[in-house]
Amino acid sequence: MSRKKKDKSSFDKENIDEAKEAKHYLAEGRSKLEKSRTNEGLMEAVDCFTIAIKKSATCQNINLNSIYHLRGQAFLRLGNYERADKDFNEAIHLSDEKSKIPYLNSLGKCKIEVSAG
Repeated sequence: MSRKKKDKSSFDKENIDEAKEAKHYLAEGRSKLEKSRTNEGLMEAVDCFTIAIKKSATCQNINLNSIYHLRGQAFLRLGNYERADKDFNEAIHLSDEKSKIPYLNSLGKCKIEVSAG
Protein backbone atom coordinates (compact mmCIF):
# COMPACT_ATOMS: atom_id res chain seq x y z
CA MET A 1 0.00 0.00 0.00
CA SER A 2 2.72 2.48 0.89
CA ARG A 3 4.51 1.71 -2.40
CA LYS A 4 1.37 2.69 -4.33
CA LYS A 5 1.16 5.94 -2.38
CA LYS A 6 4.84 6.59 -3.02
CA ASP A 7 4.46 5.84 -6.74
CA LYS A 8 1.41 8.11 -7.00
CA SER A 9 3.17 10.83 -5.03
CA SER A 10 6.19 10.57 -7.32
CA PHE A 11 3.93 10.76 -10.39
CA ASP A 12 2.10 13.78 -8.98
CA LYS A 13 5.37 15.60 -8.30
CA GLU A 14 6.63 14.84 -11.83
CA ASN A 15 3.32 16.05 -13.25
CA ILE A 16 3.53 19.28 -11.24
CA ASP A 17 7.11 19.83 -12.40
CA GLU A 18 6.10 19.24 -16.03
CA ALA A 19 3.24 21.73 -15.66
CA LYS A 20 5.58 24.35 -14.18
CA GLU A 21 8.05 23.86 -17.01
CA ALA A 22 5.29 23.99 -19.62
CA LYS A 23 4.01 27.26 -18.17
CA HIS A 24 7.55 28.66 -18.15
CA TYR A 25 8.10 27.82 -21.82
CA LEU A 26 4.64 29.12 -22.71
CA ALA A 27 5.39 32.46 -21.05
CA GLU A 28 8.84 32.61 -22.65
CA GLY A 29 7.40 31.83 -26.09
CA ARG A 30 4.63 34.39 -25.69
CA SER A 31 7.18 37.05 -24.73
CA LYS A 32 9.40 36.22 -27.71
CA LEU A 33 6.40 36.24 -30.07
CA GLU A 34 5.25 39.65 -28.84
CA LYS A 35 8.71 41.26 -28.90
CA SER A 36 10.28 39.60 -31.91
CA ARG A 37 10.99 41.55 -35.06
CA THR A 38 13.25 38.93 -36.63
CA ASN A 39 12.80 35.43 -37.99
CA GLU A 40 15.37 34.21 -35.47
CA GLY A 41 13.26 35.52 -32.58
CA LEU A 42 10.13 33.97 -34.06
CA MET A 43 11.88 30.60 -34.38
CA GLU A 44 12.89 30.87 -30.71
CA ALA A 45 9.21 31.41 -29.89
CA VAL A 46 8.30 28.35 -31.97
CA ASP A 47 10.89 26.30 -30.07
CA CYS A 48 9.48 27.45 -26.72
CA PHE A 49 5.92 26.60 -27.76
CA THR A 50 7.04 23.19 -29.03
CA ILE A 51 8.64 22.40 -25.67
CA ALA A 52 5.53 23.66 -23.87
CA ILE A 53 3.36 21.33 -25.98
CA LYS A 54 5.59 18.35 -25.18
CA LYS A 55 5.66 19.17 -21.47
CA SER A 56 1.87 19.66 -21.44
CA ALA A 57 1.10 16.19 -22.76
CA THR A 58 0.47 14.81 -19.27
CA CYS A 59 -0.90 18.00 -17.69
CA GLN A 60 -4.61 18.57 -17.36
CA ASN A 61 -4.51 22.21 -16.37
CA ILE A 62 -2.58 23.43 -19.43
CA ASN A 63 -4.59 24.86 -22.31
CA LEU A 64 -3.00 23.08 -25.29
CA ASN A 65 -5.28 24.77 -27.81
CA SER A 66 -3.85 28.14 -26.79
CA ILE A 67 -0.26 26.93 -27.20
CA TYR A 68 -0.99 25.53 -30.67
CA HIS A 69 -2.65 28.83 -31.59
CA LEU A 70 0.35 30.87 -30.44
CA ARG A 71 2.78 28.62 -32.28
CA GLY A 72 0.57 28.93 -35.36
CA GLN A 73 0.78 32.72 -35.08
CA ALA A 74 4.59 32.49 -35.01
CA PHE A 75 4.56 30.25 -38.09
CA LEU A 76 2.18 32.66 -39.82
CA ARG A 77 4.54 35.58 -39.19
CA LEU A 78 7.40 33.44 -40.52
CA GLY A 79 5.44 32.81 -43.70
CA ASN A 80 5.25 29.08 -43.00
CA TYR A 81 1.57 28.83 -43.88
CA GLU A 82 1.43 25.04 -43.97
CA ARG A 83 2.66 24.72 -40.38
CA ALA A 84 0.46 27.64 -39.27
CA ASP A 85 -2.57 25.98 -40.87
CA LYS A 86 -1.77 22.70 -39.12
CA ASP A 87 -1.45 24.37 -35.70
CA PHE A 88 -4.60 26.45 -36.10
CA ASN A 89 -6.53 23.31 -37.05
CA GLU A 90 -5.14 21.50 -34.02
CA ALA A 91 -6.21 24.40 -31.78
CA ILE A 92 -9.70 24.20 -33.29
CA HIS A 93 -9.81 20.43 -32.83
CA LEU A 94 -8.86 20.72 -29.14
CA SER A 95 -11.38 23.49 -28.41
CA ASP A 96 -15.00 23.43 -27.39
CA GLU A 97 -17.50 25.24 -29.60
CA LYS A 98 -17.44 28.49 -27.62
CA SER A 99 -13.67 28.94 -27.70
CA LYS A 100 -13.05 28.18 -31.38
CA ILE A 101 -13.71 31.69 -32.74
CA PRO A 102 -10.20 33.19 -32.37
CA TYR A 103 -8.65 30.03 -33.79
CA LEU A 104 -11.04 30.05 -36.75
CA ASN A 105 -10.17 33.72 -37.34
CA SER A 106 -6.45 32.91 -37.37
CA LEU A 107 -7.03 30.02 -39.76
CA GLY A 108 -8.97 32.37 -42.04
CA LYS A 109 -6.14 34.91 -41.94
CA CYS A 110 -3.70 32.14 -42.86
CA LYS A 111 -5.87 31.12 -45.85
CA ILE A 112 -6.00 34.76 -47.00
CA GLU A 113 -2.21 35.03 -46.77
CA VAL A 114 -1.81 31.87 -48.83
CA SER A 115 -4.19 33.05 -51.54
CA ALA A 116 -2.58 36.52 -51.65
CA GLY A 117 0.94 35.07 -51.81
